Amino acid sequence: MKKFIKNIGFFYTIILIISVLLYFFTKHNLILDYTAKKYTHAFSQNSLLVKHEIAEERRVVYQNIILNKNRHFRNLIIGSSRVMQFGKNTGFNNSLNLGVSGASLFDIKYIYNLTRNNNISYDTIIFDFNPWLVIKESDSRYKQFSYWHQIKYAISDIIKFNYNSEDLITIVGLFNNYKLSFEIASSNDIKNHTYFIKYTDGSIQQKKISHSARKNEIQTFIKNLYQMGTFYHIDQKLLNESIDIYNSASQNGKCLVTLTPFHMDLYKIHNNDIRIKNIIEVENILLASKRNFQIMGSFNPAKIKVNETDFLDGFHLKEQAIQKIFAN
Repeated sequence: MKKFIKNIGFFYTIILIISVLLYFFTKHNLILDYTAKKYTHAFSQNSLLVKHEIAEERRVVYQNIILNKNRHFRNLIIGSSRVMQFGKNTGFNNSLNLGVSGASLFDIKYIYNLTRNNNISYDTIIFDFNPWLVIKESDSRYKQFSYWHQIKYAISDIIKFNYNSEDLITIVGLFNNYKLSFEIASSNDIKNHTYFIKYTDGSIQQKKISHSARKNEIQTFIKNLYQMGTFYHIDQKLLNESIDIYNSASQNGKCLVTLTPFHMDLYKIHNNDIRIKNIIEVENILLASKRNFQIMGSFNPAKIKVNETDFLDGFHLKEQAIQKIFAN
């Protein structure tokens, strides 16, 4: 019995050691930001772009801000995935794009304050406003910016052996000159939209998907309303906090706030839904607010004359449609 217990203990000790090593060398390592540092350094050294990410995007944004300390940009871009395409490929030259998926109000405040603390200046700062900013927190990705939550994630990942095949590929790639971790993209990759592309200014190019996959994504968005599923109430306090951030940012340069449209079928199918009415209402409140920033675009696609073919999915626009917002 003692031998059995000893063997079991030895087995779990080996598993624990492997788990610790995997944590250290993969994107799970939010404490030392091992992969985020490697990643930001690598793509900052290339004139083109990379095809795959090996780190959590909020940690990449954090390291990208540190990397660009004391620099001045024509355009500083902060927001959700709905502004991630704002960059040199969509007419925004000399930009730093710090967009993160599903950006919450906490994300936006944290990223903006971090740029201030690192003396990053700008001619124009661009935020995107989304209805989920005025819904009490439902997305936990913002916790990647919290040191104590990073420790909590570390313990959980190590004990639960929370790794997958991508993590193993990352390990191989790290010891093989990144060949299996990410690749430098070619001009053909840009032209053909074959891959998700990350540019050196932090902006992205979305991967082209099939017509059927696009249709399914639009239907899923319309059914679930993404992060707006609980948008039955506009939190005025959170709205005021958003407006305060934009007004503060306008003191150091021109401030633009973009309202990116949602797919037209959302309004057709959920026309009488209170959540859709709240989307319209929060836009009207913003437009009527006392402000020092300029509002661009609209949640309503008809207002900026985009059509069904301008959408990548239910709430991301194609590159030519993004340019329509600013042309109008």
